[in-house]
Amino acid sequence: MRRCGILPRFPRLTLAMSVAEFVLPHAPAVDRRSPLRWIVSHVSRHGWVVAMVFVGAFGNAALAALVPVYIGQAFNLVLA
Repeated sequence: MRRCGILPRFPRLTLAMSVAEFVLPHAPAVDRRSPLRWIVSHVSRHGWVVAMVFVGAFGNAALAALVPVYIGQAFNLVLA
């Protein structure tokens, strides 16, 4: 405990010092040994987000590949 230097009139007032302003009661453990480990420790808790990113990327690629096919079919119909 440390005395509060802001309020010198109240010497009994003490503040508990913490690294963070707000503390969660059940904060998840994160690995801060390297930036990559920090990212992996955060991403591992949200696996469904990673799965949705890959599903969205695959869907985007599949639908983007269909555009030239449909344009080619339309072009063939106009020429016929």
